[in-house]
Amino acid sequence: MDKSTFMSLDFIVFSSHKTMTQSLKETLNYNGFSCVHAHQPKHIDLTNKQLRELSEEYYKINNKKLKLISVYRDPMDRLISSFFQSLSVEKWGRTEYGIDEKLVNFNESILFSEDFDSIMERFWYYCAVKTGVIESLDLICDIYDIQQNEICFLEEKIFTKNEFPNIDLFVSRFDILKYNFSEGVSAITGRPVVEKIHNAAPQKWYFKKNEEFRNNVQLPNVFIRNIYNSRRALSEIFYPGLFDDILNKTCERYGLRNVSK
Repeated sequence: MDKSTFMSLDFIVFSSHKTMTQSLKETLNYNGFSCVHAHQPKHIDLTNKQLRELSEEYYKINNKKLKLISVYRDPMDRLISSFFQSLSVEKWGRTEYGIDEKLVNFNESILFSEDFDSIMERFWYYCAVKTGVIESLDLICDIYDIQQNEICFLEEKIFTKNEFPNIDLFVSRFDILKYNFSEGVSAITGRPVVEKIHNAAPQKWYFKKNEEFRNNVQLPNVFIRNIYNSRRALSEIFYPGLFDDILNKTCERYGLRNVSK
């Protein structure tokens, strides 16, 4: 992204995959704001250092802070959604080492050619690969030297504004934003908006497969614990005091039945 384009932005939706990033971007742009979305700086052709430096320059030139938007989603819920998204655009959905083949026709998807157990095994591989991938909020903290315990989230506000040098960070929780989308975006912009929901799950050709999978998938409990423990600090921001309860309930729902917790 060139400097002049960056300086003309009102918002960057800097949020992890499958957290309504495209809906947020499309809604803001439709309502007259300049916005891009990214899961990490390289998606807008910037390095971490360049993003930080441009944010500092943005404040000096525009005499206002750049607004960043980030949404946190329950890790298992997000991983399942991300897994199916991958399988909808790639032949193997990043579950075959070293293989990257675009899916040309959705009828060729392994969602139709493989049975449930085979797809579930692929999900295990996907989870193992993704466990160490950090969330966009982790990146934001690293780039702008923010301590995670400095971030505040209040459910009743849908989006909570956090003020830091050179940026204002607006954070929300996916399950709350999903059902209060227009109200949440309107709160950020300071005026009513017309929502433009993009990439919603019920509109997907794989929606029924996704629901069946979500209702029946099982994972080794060590996978689940690793996934959640790596996000413990963020969980405490968005689900304060509930981490152990959430982890236990997730193990009860998705853990292999013949493996003790």
